[in-house]
Amino acid sequence: GSAARFGELQLWDTQSHELVRFVRMGTDCLYAAAFSRDGKRIAVAGTDRALHVLNVESGEELYASEIHSDWVFGVAFSEDGTRLASAGRDKTVKVSEAKDGKFLKNLATLEGAVMRVVPRPGSQQFLVGADSNQAILYDAKEGKEIRKLENQPGSVLAAAFNSDGKLLAISGSAKEVRVYEADGGKLQHKLEGATDWVYALVFRPDGKRLAASGYDGTVRVY
Repeated sequence: GSAARFGELQLWDTQSHELVRFVRMGTDCLYAAAFSRDGKRIAVAGTDRALHVLNVESGEELYASEIHSDWVFGVAFSEDGTRLASAGRDKTVKVSEAKDGKFLKNLATLEGAVMRVVPRPGSQQFLVGADSNQAILYDAKEGKEIRKLENQPGSVLAAAFNSDGKLLAISGSAKEVRVYEADGGKLQHKLEGATDWVYALVFRPDGKRLAASGYDGTVRVY
């Protein structure tokens, strides 16, 4: 988007590498985007503090809900598509109704800005990563903390689960990727090679490879 003017969402065809649609919305830049599991909706959020939910096929904005008091850095649908979890610079993780944006509860308040919220496949759990080097697993349905991972060596700016939800990867300003068992929190690997902050992580569907990318402009596959 354009600072203090509008946010912009772009949808691309990953086979043809063609831009399918772009939609301008809100009053400022966008920082987060997430598809619902069925692929029919997409939620985006950013510096205008609102959650915007759109119909993927038409690009129509279904609603905008301003439930945060500061910039929003992360947003995710629950596994069943009924809830939205969102995280922001106001140090909170909030849960709202995905159908209309109605605020339900604060899932957590952390020590620093909350940078990422990532759903765990096959559950109602979310992994939350913060600027305060924290990575915590929460149950959105029960509204409680499940597990706090070891303190990270830097701000948590990226996180991902593999497809069955048994492994999770975390990275950020420490320039390394750590892979953990989701149940128990045991550290499996420390992956090195990044020369600057890491902003994105994704597992291959079979779980055998992990891609990481960030400020140095390189995608590394482990």
